[in-house]
Amino acid sequence: MTMSEAKPELLDTIPYVWVADVKQAIPFYRDKLGFEVEFEFYWVSEGARYGLALMNRDKITLHLRVCECGDGRHTGTSFYQVLMKGIDALHAEYEQAGAKILFPPTTQDWGVRDFQVEDPEGNRIYFFEDV
Repeated sequence: MTMSEAKPELLDTIPYVWVADVKQAIPFYRDKLGFEVEFEFYWVSEGARYGLALMNRDKITLHLRVCECGDGRHTGTSFYQVLMKGIDALHAEYEQAGAKILFPPTTQDWGVRDFQVEDPEGNRIYFFEDV
């Protein structure tokens, strides 16, 4: 099979989390959710203010992103699902750190145990593991 005939393989996804201010959003993701900042970058182009921070924890990567460019993007509208292992330990960690937990770990009829957190701008992350 040649390179052009190779079967496509999706390797990862890195979602944008739209925030009003990247510098103000970083402490929540770092201090409450345990993500590390890989890098931050800020710039202005044609009068619009931009910023991003690449945040990592284990195999999960998020881009905190701001764009004051008038294109209709809104903060607090993101919802992400994270498949994981060790959900009760993660919940305890987040509870200890003071993260806003919307509901505690719950075993659902459809075969998962889950809980959900919300950042200060209303973006939500749904953590779940198979049971």
